[in-house]
Amino acid sequence: MKKILVVIIGLLIAMNIVTMASCGRKSKIVNDGNNVELSKSFKQDKKNSTIIWFALLTSLLVNAGFTVICVSRMNERSRNRYDKLRGKIDRLENNNHLNNYQNVKTVNTVSSYKLSDDDINLIVEKVRNTFKLSDNDINLIVDRALECIDLSKKEQVDAKENKNPTNTSVPKVIKTLYASAVKEKDNMCFVDVYEQPKEKTIYILSVTDENNAKFVLFENAKDIVVGCEDYINNACNKSGNGSNIESCEPGVAERTSDGIWKVVKKANVKFV
Repeated sequence: MKKILVVIIGLLIAMNIVTMASCGRKSKIVNDGNNVELSKSFKQDKKNSTIIWFALLTSLLVNAGFTVICVSRMNERSRNRYDKLRGKIDRLENNNHLNNYQNVKTVNTVSSYKLSDDDINLIVEKVRNTFKLSDNDINLIVDRALECIDLSKKEQVDAKENKNPTNTSVPKVIKTLYASAVKEKDNMCFVDVYEQPKEKTIYILSVTDENNAKFVLFENAKDIVVGCEDYINNACNKSGNGSNIESCEPGVAERTSDGIWKVVKKANVKFV
């Protein structure tokens, strides 16, 4: 657009110059008449030339002013467009920075969130005063918060374990055997060991290698043991009182050179 205006102004200036030059040549024409007529004609031409020059100068000034106004308006429009575009870009950048900051803040808050008892009580009071919830609703909210905390702790522990895995491994069970009660307290040997369960089966042995096994109470024999605890006196340590067996920590048995399985560590049976 600026180039077009420059071309138009140049054409106007060229036309003005040509017109002024033509007027100058007309003012020098000399007629062959008498001096009186020549004087009148010269005065008339001079007057006309003055008017034309004035009109040309006025036109030139008007054109120059119009050109200045057009250029200034174009510059103003360009600045306005630039300011609008700059403002849009700044808003987009601010929104992007704000979103990134909120995302990072949310991740850091979730990953490192730890609530103390005072914090939980404060949350309960605020929830109670704001929403007027019942005690059951508040207890449910607290339970959910505690579950989230436990889950976060568990994830941290799992991450540490994955980062520093231990070299310990659980022995692989190569065979399962079944055994009756240990009747003799002195030698601590299972009376009978076999590969298939029987009615008199009290223990189940998980053989980890040729000479070692772990043993626990056989699930189907728990009712028998509850009815008569003598079946486990020689191979198990008993704790608790009651008519039900809550748990049984495994004991350890070794195979002797005679092929007999002997208790080297008693199992722990808990009654409730």
